[in-house]
Order: sequence, then structure tokens, then C-alpha cells
Amino acid sequence: MLEIDALVIRVASLRTKSLTLLSGSDSEPLSNTRHSEAITLEAHELDTALEAWSQTLPKDWKFLTSIAPSGHPETNYFYNSIVHEYTTYGHAAVWNRYRAIRIIVNSIRIRSLSDQLQALEYPSQRSFVAIQQDACQENIQSLVNDLCGGVPFFFNILDPTGGVAASRSIRLGTYTFRTDDEIFPKMAGLIAWPLTVAISTEYVPESQRQWLKGRLKAVAKSLGDAVLESVVEQGEFRF
Repeated sequence: MLEIDALVIRVASLRTKSLTLLSGSDSEPLSNTRHSEAITLEAHELDTALEAWSQTLPKDWKFLTSIAPSGHPETNYFYNSIVHEYTTYGHAAVWNRYRAIRIIVNSIRIRSLSDQLQALEYPSQRSFVAIQQDACQENIQSLVNDLCGGVPFFFNILDPTGGVAASRSIRLGTYTFRTDDEIFPKMAGLIAWPLTVAISTEYVPESQRQWLKGRLKAVAKSLGDAVLESVVEQGEFRF
């Protein structure tokens, strides 16, 4: 896990460098363009490294994807009826962290490409940049879909007798989600940051953003965290 930790540090550094893009700082145009180009290149390299990390994981890191049957009563707890199952909560937490930092990287790259687009004169150049932006947007869409699929794994379920299920295997025909105490504080702490990132980052599709806000609201309630509640209601952070 040292490799992913090192990549997280690099992402934090990239975000710091990109803050001038986020603030819309008005400095010398040529300097701005060069800065945007450097940010774009670094973001591309980081995203490539992150994707490579995810593809070299051992077998026990892989996750299964299930789809709830149409009309199933628990589908409100899933986005597009999709849910993942992981080996452990620790594996699931790392996967969601990975998705969140890649969402940040791709958002930064789109923003830096947008700055470059304003300085380009020729249609062929603008088209090439637009293609890169579309690829980043597709990455974000895929990552957010997977994040939505990975979140329900942390929420509580009941067995048919009303007791908390001993197994974390998700069998939609057997278990139902709890209507109160949806998530225990320990589990809520594992997904609070990825959820905060997802609802606070540019270019995340609005339908997913709203669904994830609902999940973060349950997390904030479980933790008794007023700051997270404020993020849901007022959107105080921006990545």
C-alpha cells in the first residue's frame, strides 16, 4: 500500500499547484498557459500511474458487481441498482479512496485543458484539446459510477429475522437495509472523505452527485458531524 500512499501525496501536491486555476488568478497570459500545460501533463502522468496501480493488484483485491432485480424494494439504496462486494471493508475503503483521488486528478486536468483552450487559435488544436477533455469526463463518469457501487457495502443490512446480518455477502433476495442507524460510525468514517470529494468536485454528473449527497447525509448523521452536514447542504468545499 506504500505505492498508493505515495500517489496520494503527489495528488495533494498537484492540487496545490492547480489552485491558481481554481481561483481564476489573472496573471500574465503566456505564464498562465505554460502553467496550465505543466498541470495538464502532471495530471495525465498521475492518472496513468493510478490506473496502472489498480490493474496490478492481487486477486483478493478484486471486487464483484451485482445488479438488483428490477423493482426490488432495496433499489433505493443503490445508484442504478448496482452494488459491489469486496473481500474486506479495508479493501473497499482503499478502492473508494482511489476513485476519489482519480476524480480529483481528472477534474484538475479538465480545468487546465480549459485554460489552454482559451489561448488556442486553430480549430485542429482546439479539437485535440476537446478530445482530451471528453476522455477525462468519461473517466470521471466511470469512477463515480464505481464509487456509487462501492458505497452500499458499508451500510447496515438486516437478515429476515430483523437482526444485523452476520455475513456481509449481499444477497438482495434475502437481506433488507435498515431504516434507522443506516451506517455505524466506524464504517461512516471510512467513506466520509471519498463522498465529500465526489460531491465537491467539478464535472461530477449531477444525478450521481445528488445520490451521493444522500449517502453523505447519512454518514454525517452517524458521526454527528456538523461540518459534513454543512458540506451536504451548502457545499463549502471545492476540489
